[in-house]
Amino acid sequence: KLLENTPDTTVLIVSNDFHCFRASGIARRHLNTQVGHLSADSVFFLLPHYMVREFVGVTLDLLQGNLAFS
Repeated sequence: KLLENTPDTTVLIVSNDFHCFRASGIARRHLNTQVGHLSADSVFFLLPHYMVREFVGVTLDLLQGNLAFS
């Protein structure tokens, strides 16, 4: 509601590297705009934990129809 939801609008998702895939997919599903992402690096030793958590999140979002790929 805060931005014009038109194909001319571009949205930039800024998040951690492990989360950008899911965040961008959710934005593509719910917005009629171009979606890009800019990621920040994660702490190396926490990456396995984050990836397992994101796997569960992506799986649930796919099952609920919250993600779009394009």
